[in-house]
Amino acid sequence: MKKTVLLFAGLSLFALSGCATTQYVDDRVAPLESRTSAIEKRLDALENRMNSLETTVDAQKTSAQDAKISADRAAARAEAAATRAEEALDKSKKALELQQKK
Repeated sequence: MKKTVLLFAGLSLFALSGCATTQYVDDRVAPLESRTSAIEKRLDALENRMNSLETTVDAQKTSAQDAKISADRAAARAEAAATRAEEALDKSKKALELQQKK
């Protein structure tokens, strides 16, 4: 009988010490809820900023591609002009040589 009373008393103390009241849980959870809410707001702001930056990067990428196309075209025109200039120089040299031989 004495063992039963001690066992019951021990179990009662264990059960009472392990239970949390609703107020205790609310007191512990409330600060976490406000911190979580603040973190969610910051995360949303960062996501919006990241989306804005992605849009800007895409626009800059398109602009850079257009600039590269224009530069490639200008380089091709410059090479063609240089070739024509070299041909003209060769012709003038030949004409000068012919004139000097006469």
